[in-house]
Amino acid sequence: MNKIIDNKVLNLRNNNISVAEAQTIANTFTRLYLSNNSLIGIGAQAIALALLSSKVTKLDLSHNNTSDMGAQALALVLPSSHITTLNLRDNNISDAGVQAIAASLPSSHVTTLNLRGNNTSDMGAQALALVLPSSSITTLDLTANNISDAGAQTIALALPTSKITTLYLSCNKISDAGAQAIADALPSSSITTLDLTANNISDALSKNLELALKKEKRNEQNN
Repeated sequence: MNKIIDNKVLNLRNNNISVAEAQTIANTFTRLYLSNNSLIGIGAQAIALALLSSKVTKLDLSHNNTSDMGAQALALVLPSSHITTLNLRDNNISDAGVQAIAASLPSSHVTTLNLRGNNTSDMGAQALALVLPSSSITTLDLTANNISDAGAQTIALALPTSKITTLYLSCNKISDAGAQAIADALPSSSITTLDLTANNISDALSKNLELALKKEKRNEQNN
């Protein structure tokens, strides 16, 4: 698919663009959709360099196997870029890559971060949790990683002092202990959307989470 939506948006999903082409177009458009282009780490590094002189605000590099190499390259330039939405879904990124991204968030403009379907564990989750209160992140997608109760509990501790309104943690390894920590944090958080489906959470606690979230939404509407 090759589509210029307007003079600011370029959709090149499911193509086979070269590293040089990726770097060139990053200097031209403000919203880039480069999903599934086999860019791997080298391609992500090239785009990272281009971001330093570009006005790109939304970048979709999902399904490119960028690995930690690409994530670390992007992390280095995020504070100097205009990126507000970063999609790194399904890129074989492990804790090292997530930790690098996390370290850059407080000095970046990123508000939406998609890390769905990677290989981060509690270490990556904990790194993100530590910086959430000092970041601009409002939407965080950690679906289908390897996060257990320890990671969920650390994220829960960060929620009351963060700007997070939307949190996706489905398809991880979270049980009642992690879910309860998040439930306890909801009343003092800004969360309005929460997904913990396909974990190891009991029906009773799932119901309690649902009720707590509905209460939070009502409170938000009344304020």
